[in-house]
Amino acid sequence: MTLSDGVTPVRIHETLTVDQLTGLKFVPSARMTTASIFAYIVTNPAARSTPGSVLIAAEVVPTPPTLPTCSAAGMESAPIVSNDSGRKISLLVPRSSIIPSDVAVLINDGDPQSIVAGQYFQLRHTIPDANMIHVSLPISPTKGANYAISAEEFSDIQTQVDARLGTNIQAYVITWTQP
Repeated sequence: MTLSDGVTPVRIHETLTVDQLTGLKFVPSARMTTASIFAYIVTNPAARSTPGSVLIAAEVVPTPPTLPTCSAAGMESAPIVSNDSGRKISLLVPRSSIIPSDVAVLINDGDPQSIVAGQYFQLRHTIPDANMIHVSLPISPTKGANYAISAEEFSDIQTQVDARLGTNIQAYVITWTQP
């Protein structure tokens, strides 16, 4: 058993302050698979004493799997208002919303309305230029397909879009109404 610093051992018959008592640390050895018991006596300022004992049971806990590490990407700072240290602390937690760099805007260069809508969306929401993706789609019926593109054409366009964007993209804004 140590004081709160995790280094200073508590010795037999040692007198501790209230602050020291509330910060005691017990770290069992790696080989410990049973229980530890220790006795103590609390003496108040009027010299009255009360004995007590503590039983600390230990069990073997398997080593947990290694957790993935987090980076600041995709995270936001969350202030911790109340804590034991009295210091201002903040944690990095997953963002609760998307930000402009998480959004890709798809613009059909064959549709003037799509171009204007895409530009407006970019200005209104401060979308980075790198996230503005221009594609060329027909805006009139072709081959009797009624404003549709084939699965092959769609796949080609999707490949082009995916190649231009990073893994941070969480949402797509499509600025055309057809096809």
